[in-house]
Amino acid sequence: MNVKLFKVATGFYLVLILSLSSIPGHSFPESKLFSHDKVIHLIEYAILGGLIISVTPKTKTMLISAIAFCMLFGAMDEMWQIMIPGRFSSGFDWIADSVGGAIGIFAVKFFRRKK
Repeated sequence: MNVKLFKVATGFYLVLILSLSSIPGHSFPESKLFSHDKVIHLIEYAILGGLIISVTPKTKTMLISAIAFCMLFGAMDEMWQIMIPGRFSSGFDWIADSVGGAIGIFAVKFFRRKK
């Protein structure tokens, strides 16, 4: 897949994350799936991390830049949720976002190196 397509996919994914974060808390159905929200955050941001590292220019600081982006976007997402009825910000969610982003970034780097 070319970089331009990854950039478009990354943009859509960022909008998707913010769209899902904009859903009021009382609109989520009762489900055991949502009781494991840290795992959901981890997976959500692992995908983001994989996309971000795929569009980050190859430089000496690309890993740091990609991880920093995921961490900052996760923090912004958590702050955004404060303004949504029935939602709240959580430092633990931000940690799960950050760890998930790093996992996605290093997974893509690892599998690219294997080729």
